[in-house]
Amino acid sequence: MQILRAATVTVAIAITPFSSLAQATGDSTVQSLLSDCEAPSGSFDSAYCLGVIQGTRNVMGVLCYEIQQGNAGNSALAADVSYITLGAARQAFTNWAKDNPQQWDIHGNLGVIMALRNTFPCD
Repeated sequence: MQILRAATVTVAIAITPFSSLAQATGDSTVQSLLSDCEAPSGSFDSAYCLGVIQGTRNVMGVLCYEIQQGNAGNSALAADVSYITLGAARQAFTNWAKDNPQQWDIHGNLGVIMALRNTFPCD
């Protein structure tokens, strides 16, 4: 249970800098993150997209591992992403975002969580 609490705190800490940057630049929604993810490779926007997805993916993977080991209960923040590449995670998010335009106004990090959780459930 302590690992789950620590992971939850880690998610909150990891999201805070992105949230601050997103609010400062106005890029805090699924729609704007989708735009960043479709930006040319090597651009700041593309790097920002990959950073958000990588941080979220890493925490979700740790939570899933702990659940699978019996060290934590089920979590809406868990996804079995141990075997996927960062590119696959980005594709999962962009596919989900395009399929769910009604969610474009929610925070981008939440969209990544929903996309990875739906695409790679933690069983």
